[in-house]
Amino acid sequence: MSLQTTTIEVDQLTASLLRTKAEAKGLTIADWLRSLAETEPRLSQASFFETASPEERAKAVEEWASRQRSVAPPLSDEAISRESIYADREDKQL
Repeated sequence: MSLQTTTIEVDQLTASLLRTKAEAKGLTIADWLRSLAETEPRLSQASFFETASPEERAKAVEEWASRQRSVAPPLSDEAISRESIYADREDKQL
């Protein structure tokens, strides 16, 4: 791996903050900045739904819809009743 040096000019406060944060992680500034760059989301990469054909998108949605869902007990009639849902609002209005 060849080493290429790039100089980035920052003010004294920023340089101090970078050095402090890097040292806290036990890294050099260069290694710490590299780790940040590697974990940063790839903004330039287009998402699947931006690049996929309509057929590919439809297939992906169908696969998602047919996936096994976790089994949760159904809510009771009381839990989904209008009175139960809006009880807090009615109490605040009184």
